[in-house]
Amino acid sequence: MKKELILSDQNSSLSIRKQCELMSVSRSSFYYTALGEKPENLQIMGIMDKHILEEPTAGVLTMQSMLRDLGIKAGYERVRRLMRKANIRPIYPRRHLTVLGGARQISLFKKKVVICQETHMDFKQQASVLLEKYLTEWENDPIRMESGYHYELSYANMLHRFEKELLALSTGKVPKSKNLKKKLQTRFGMIELSKAHILSDSPTSMNISSYAQETMCYMGQHLVFKEAEEVINSLTGAEVNAKQVERICHHYGDSLEQEQLYNIEVKGYQEVLPEESRKCHYVSVDGSMYYTREDGWKEIKLGRIYKHEDLMEVSKDRCELLSSDYVAHLGSSKDFLPKMEYCIENIKNKVFIADGATWIWNWVEDTYPECEQIVDFFHAKEHLCEFAKEYFKDKSYRKQWIDKQSEVMLNKGISPVIKSLDKLPEKTEKLRQLIGYYTNHQKRMQYHFFKEKGLVIGSGAIESAHKDVLQKRLKLSGQRWTKKGLQQVAQLRVAYKSNQWNQITKLCQNAA
Repeated sequence: MKKELILSDQNSSLSIRKQCELMSVSRSSFYYTALGEKPENLQIMGIMDKHILEEPTAGVLTMQSMLRDLGIKAGYERVRRLMRKANIRPIYPRRHLTVLGGARQISLFKKKVVICQETHMDFKQQASVLLEKYLTEWENDPIRMESGYHYELSYANMLHRFEKELLALSTGKVPKSKNLKKKLQTRFGMIELSKAHILSDSPTSMNISSYAQETMCYMGQHLVFKEAEEVINSLTGAEVNAKQVERICHHYGDSLEQEQLYNIEVKGYQEVLPEESRKCHYVSVDGSMYYTREDGWKEIKLGRIYKHEDLMEVSKDRCELLSSDYVAHLGSSKDFLPKMEYCIENIKNKVFIADGATWIWNWVEDTYPECEQIVDFFHAKEHLCEFAKEYFKDKSYRKQWIDKQSEVMLNKGISPVIKSLDKLPEKTEKLRQLIGYYTNHQKRMQYHFFKEKGLVIGSGAIESAHKDVLQKRLKLSGQRWTKKGLQQVAQLRVAYKSNQWNQITKLCQNAA
């Protein structure tokens, strides 16, 4: 029982102040009354409570997306907190329960729930009932037999109305627009659809094979869409256009993104064989800027995961990587880090290597404090050079000093370098910043120990990945991306460079 509950302001010879002193309770806590949740949060909790009854498998990301569709902006952490407070728990397989196809079963379960709620019967049964209704109306039409022309026209009109209503059952109401009409030839006749309709963006409505769709994805993530059009038409004799290639790439890039988010929400981690998990894996993270139409320059965060045994020495000072896994995300670190954690959660032996970015090391320290952490040696040396350029005016002495300190840093660690910096006579602001930077990352700069263990001390792998994986396609001259399109093509690039193109192949085969 809380001490405050024992106190009373009635029928007591002691004042509240005296009672609080005797019970070691502050007077502010005695008078304090909890405010409770805001009306806005209560409204959100009510909406989510109703939604979980309609979709029992909805997790935090699904709830966040549902709220966004309703015009309610709520962050991931806020939605998760409110779900916990309202005791809203989605139904999904926990860890180790998806090994035998549990995720597929959940997906089927979700579809079954939607069908039962929206239609209350099988779609084929609905189509049969609907067709029977229209055929009956047509048979009872008195003018259909007036002439052969009226017979055919009335039949075509009947099928036209049936087709539109059937489409509305499966895709929602077909929007009407005088200016955005598209004629579509079906087996039931000619119908009209708005170009803004969902079917106009679907690659399956283009009547192209899964192989053709995969080819467009492959060429579109390598080349500018116009160049991809020219190459495909030249080599295959097909008649595709750049806009078609763009739509296909964006569609499957988005499909990869949604599949990744679903796996994060349901599984929580990527399956890794036990023998692979015990091998040394390097994890590098960095960001680079890309120009978007909506917000100007935005950062794509890129993660690279590779095994030590995949490092192949090409020359004395140069190595190449045989294989790597990549993660890319346009946006904040809050959305990027769950994707990284999904890929590395099951890896036991991790070595993090990056530059001195605060958000990276805060994440590593909070989530994986037991793992080896290395600040890239060349970034550490770069800071030393920038300081020396301002501090020492004599170029020859400056070079000798940098070479000496770099050698000490490499062979004896960062501590002797900090001591040397402390002994410098003039204490400038730049010097204080450099000492603070080295002191904060002292344990991550013990390069002599890392070299003894045979570990890599440079982050050249992630620096080159930006150029090879993303910039090679996304940062060409004159390119201005939408944020959505940038993320979608980045997903295709990551799948290709991670040797996971089979994911695209499966998606295309399932869609065609």
